[in-house]
Amino acid sequence: MPHEDGPAYAAVVATVSLAGSIVLDLYEKRSRQEDVNGEDGKEDRTSEDIERDEHGRPIPTWRILQEPGSLLVTTSEAYETLLHGISPITRDIGLGPNTVANWELLGGKER
Repeated sequence: MPHEDGPAYAAVVATVSLAGSIVLDLYEKRSRQEDVNGEDGKEDRTSEDIERDEHGRPIPTWRILQEPGSLLVTTSEAYETLLHGISPITRDIGLGPNTVANWELLGGKER
């Protein structure tokens, strides 16, 4: 489920892959203005939303494949402007240079 870790992590989050590979999905937060008090009200509230498919599932903006024993550290703008999550699936399909942002940095791509 896409989420952000918030201020408890001091604008840094580390994702570690130990025994197996994982795909970390990254989502751009989209801001939209919502009218809280109706047409006459002046108060607007900004809510964050992410793009979803026709079934309501979140669509990742980027995917990062972490190999076993890898560490990904997210800081600064990426920490503040992106949501992250690992999809609750049993098998990743469709992984390749067009779907994985760090594909060219991976070892053993022939697997």
